[in-house]
Amino acid sequence: MCKTYQKIRLLGKGGMSQVWLVEHLETKKRYACKICKKDDAKSALYASALRKEACLLAGLHHPMIPSLIEYDPKGSFVMEYIEGESLDQYIGRKISKKQLITWMKEVRDILDYLHHHGIYYLDVKPQNLICDKQKHLHLIDFGVSVSEENQKVYALTPRLWSTGVKKAEAHCHM
Repeated sequence: MCKTYQKIRLLGKGGMSQVWLVEHLETKKRYACKICKKDDAKSALYASALRKEACLLAGLHHPMIPSLIEYDPKGSFVMEYIEGESLDQYIGRKISKKQLITWMKEVRDILDYLHHHGIYYLDVKPQNLICDKQKHLHLIDFGVSVSEENQKVYALTPRLWSTGVKKAEAHCHM
């Protein structure tokens, strides 16, 4: 994947990964690329969690959730880049009541969509809600989510690991 994209700038980092703004070398289109941290002791665990997140995104099709573009089994994936500001950057700004109600409805709609698909997003916070240029919210970072399958809940991250993860992986064809 590294040969196809050029890193532009770091967008964010967490406990197991970094997210970079990247540009496709041929099309010049920009995307977000989530890359697994290289910690020898944990890299296989982190890569597995990243794979599960990519698998989850591959099955979701919602205008307020970034689409998966490409997955690299070596520990990264490329997704749609949502240009805008996270809601934590709005703290302290004056926001109209109408805008707040619109945002609350958008978050409700996104979570309803996820719950309908058996996915429980466990990391709702201002940093994971991006407001685009049209003032619509997008939910990002599905690293702390669980997927319900066959009446069992499967964790996607090392912090929430469950005994049923291997069975859940079998349903993702990446």
